[in-house]
Amino acid sequence: MNLTFSNPATNQDIMLAMQQMLSGAVIPPPGGTAVSSPSTGSTTQTYLVVAKSNGAVIPSAAFSTTTGPTTLSASAFNTLSWNMSSVVPNLTWDVYRTAGGPNQGKIAVGLQGTILTMVDTGISADGTTPPTFNTTGFQPGDNYGQFLTGSSDAITAAQGNVIINSTGVDATTINAPIAGPQSAGGMDWCLLDVTSLTAQAHTITASSNCLDGTTYHKVTFTAAALNRVRLVAYNGIWYVTINTGGTLS
Repeated sequence: MNLTFSNPATNQDIMLAMQQMLSGAVIPPPGGTAVSSPSTGSTTQTYLVVAKSNGAVIPSAAFSTTTGPTTLSASAFNTLSWNMSSVVPNLTWDVYRTAGGPNQGKIAVGLQGTILTMVDTGISADGTTPPTFNTTGFQPGDNYGQFLTGSSDAITAAQGNVIINSTGVDATTINAPIAGPQSAGGMDWCLLDVTSLTAQAHTITASSNCLDGTTYHKVTFTAAALNRVRLVAYNGIWYVTINTGGTLS
């Protein structure tokens, strides 16, 4: 006898979805809702949530509120909620606003898999387009890490491991982390490890003085393999908690 249990948010067979997830074949798209507070407006704001796990990139269907405020703010906001089975390994979320609000694009990046809600108070979006469905494996630039081989690579990962394997010096760049809790679109407490596999004096240059307070903007490695820094994001600053072979300037 075959039993099926429908997920009301995605209308999928949960047992089949779990088997697919455990086999690494597919992740069921998350279902999402947007609730306005107060719910007396008449503006439409539309959102999309992207699940990422072990290289799979699974966007949700778009979901909207039609009672949103004309201007999103701390007192007139939308609460976004979504769902996903807890069996998904290494899960993170990106959240996009695709219509309405001050602008469109990504408003949250690399949220931990246990976070299933956030509040949009008019968070500034980055203008990017949501990715398409992909289960083919690790993609450079995913939020849980990057593999760099160039001479002037941008570190775009919000958390995870960044491996530099360039044969020459790689003058990498990094933006300041987004201040605030992950549930509000920030990057507080995201961990980023940058490790060199080659004996080169690679550099990491921040877009502003956002390393260890506001004093430094650059890390320069000695020309030795396995040099490494660990960066922890908090309130718009990358704090260096582990440093092997790097000089701050």
